Amino acid sequence: MIILRFRFLYLILYGTFGSLGPFLGPYLHQLGFNDAQIGRISACGGMAMLVAPILYGHLADKHISPQKLMRWGLLLTAAVLTALWCVGAFWQVYILYLLYALVSSPLPPLLASMLFAQLQRMLIAGQVVPSYVSVRLWGSVGFVLPLFLLWGVFRYSDLPLEIVVPLAAVLSLIGWLCMRALPDTAVPEDAGRGHFPIRDALCAFGRADVRHFVIALFFLAVSSATIGSFQTRYLQELGVASQWIGLIVSLAVVVEVCFLSLAPVMFRLLGLNGVILFGMAGTVVRLVLLAGIPSIATALVAQLFHGPLVLALSIVPSVYVNRRIEEHFRTSTQAALAVLFSGVAALFGCLIGGYSTQLSPYGGLHGLQVTFLVAAIFALLAMLWFMLKVRFKRGETAY
Repeated sequence: MIILRFRFLYLILYGTFGSLGPFLGPYLHQLGFNDAQIGRISACGGMAMLVAPILYGHLADKHISPQKLMRWGLLLTAAVLTALWCVGAFWQVYILYLLYALVSSPLPPLLASMLFAQLQRMLIAGQVVPSYVSVRLWGSVGFVLPLFLLWGVFRYSDLPLEIVVPLAAVLSLIGWLCMRALPDTAVPEDAGRGHFPIRDALCAFGRADVRHFVIALFFLAVSSATIGSFQTRYLQELGVASQWIGLIVSLAVVVEVCFLSLAPVMFRLLGLNGVILFGMAGTVVRLVLLAGIPSIATALVAQLFHGPLVLALSIVPSVYVNRRIEEHFRTSTQAALAVLFSGVAALFGCLIGGYSTQLSPYGGLHGLQVTFLVAAIFALLAMLWFMLKVRFKRGETAY
């Protein structure tokens, strides 16, 4: 029963992100903001990801139970989104969206830490333990459902775009209600004695086996961030109508759901090493296709490589690192991964992509081709580093 609640929490939490994130730019444009203002507001998410997960992780490992933090985070997310729905001036929206990013961005690593702790308790109790990916799968389902539902609503009705904000707030509130059914786990009495969780997490990352694994995946995360930041503009340059762009982008999440569903089979057939290399090689191919054959057909085919990327970048690292740390800094470890891959790597990907588009004297689509080619080099570097430096234990899996 408790695993069903975790699945529902993943569905609701990622549904909150899927309701608002893909529609943020059009929503802000509808409020009358220009591209520069929209860029400044959107950047709040990256800034929050560099700080907030570390703070949440420290509190969860030393002072406050993760369940209590999760409840407060969901409730504050609902409150801030409600306030965001009621304002329209630039600085009001900017401050409230920054607050939204600060309270919501740490929730996925916090939920992952809670799930790993629950799976460990079930293992100790001799119960049947589901795989991490079978629960995390519902996050991807939750993200893609609002995309399709809202696309249909906006296409076939006259409802305003602003409904995405209260919808995300309602989903957060539902998540908060669900969290109230989960019992708190007490913070260990010795959690504050001689431990500084983020320091311990970084020390664990410094071990040779973990360090080279994280470096390789960091390069892949930079490449992935470039795709996420520039694929919408790429589709615009190809002449895709705005109402179809969201649907094409959401195709990648549908592919992600399919691959996560097949993850146990893939791990048995390819092994942990093969699954990661498949994700890296698929990303190289995806980016080379986008750079070398710019067309709508290529953009559609490229989405098929998103599933292996998610397995390699979002599923394997969480499980792999969790198996190599101690209980007293579990949440800080998941938070550090989020900061490295979704914060620092995303920032590098955006900066590198922005500068590389200027390398082409022609700009426009040609500049984006250069950007994707540079991103392909990072994915190739990740692949080479992984093959040369990383060795797994015999029989190790990550599902």
